Amino acid sequence: MLVSVALFVGSLVGAEEKAPQLGDKTIEFLSTKIAPLEKENKFKEIANLLDTLVPQLAPESYDLAFVLYSKGVALIKTEDLGQKALEPFTEALRISDAHGFFDKATTLQLLYFLGVLNMQEANVPKTPPAVQAPLLAKSSEYLRRLMADGSKDNPDTNLLYGQVLLQQSTLNPEKVDMAGLKEAEAAIQKVLHASPKPKENAYILLQVIVRYQGDWQRLAQILEFMVTGYPTKEVYWGQLMQVYNTLAQENIEKNPEKTRQYYVRAINTIERAQAYGFLKKPADNYNLYVFLCADRSIWPFHRNLTCRVAERHH
Repeated sequence: MLVSVALFVGSLVGAEEKAPQLGDKTIEFLSTKIAPLEKENKFKEIANLLDTLVPQLAPESYDLAFVLYSKGVALIKTEDLGQKALEPFTEALRISDAHGFFDKATTLQLLYFLGVLNMQEANVPKTPPAVQAPLLAKSSEYLRRLMADGSKDNPDTNLLYGQVLLQQSTLNPEKVDMAGLKEAEAAIQKVLHASPKPKENAYILLQVIVRYQGDWQRLAQILEFMVTGYPTKEVYWGQLMQVYNTLAQENIEKNPEKTRQYYVRAINTIERAQAYGFLKKPADNYNLYVFLCADRSIWPFHRNLTCRVAERHH
């Protein structure tokens, strides 16, 4: 959303006296050099030209903040250069915050962009945790401010915020921030309650959070919902089967009856998945055999017969 030069210059006519305005030289530069390129969607050229203007502008000026903001937007619209918008956006917001230059809509847009860009920078391959940590902290700070300023009920913002907090809280797997996970879950729950059909990513993030919390029963409930809502996604069937197996193993000593119940659910999961053509690999069939034969005393005759037949092939 590059700021249209023609529209911006036109808006200066009749503008409030106290509203910041661009200097004449900046307006001329934008009108004669940038506007023609904007009409042709030449955003890389726009960003390069704005770079030549930046050194000519006074520090801490509205002109500098506006040009940096415009450069960032041009980079966002340029293939493979979007991440380079991080620096001009950061400086544009800093100047605006110091002097109250930008209106609320522009500020909120900058906060969103900065939340996204800092998170993306943290996820550049091979970025060490020591570099990721401050980037994720900045991302969560920008998004927290964005929500405080009017986007707290926006599902996309909450989804992004939950994702950043999840990554921030688990950056050190040996020292997971459980309070951060709780805050991440609260953000994701807002997404889930905002629509009758929330984005699939919200459920994916929620199940990752619950895994870190170690609540396997709740994880099973979430995955049951996911296999119902997305029955053609094989990965969810496999995850659900493994969760029921984990629950069964956890209860072997203390509650054999629960172990049996969870084995039944694991078997049922495999059979439901196979109706969709999934979990039919040799390893899956072996798992089915293991679950069926874990405790033959609980199965009716046809189950025991299945075990005896299967044993001949193992």
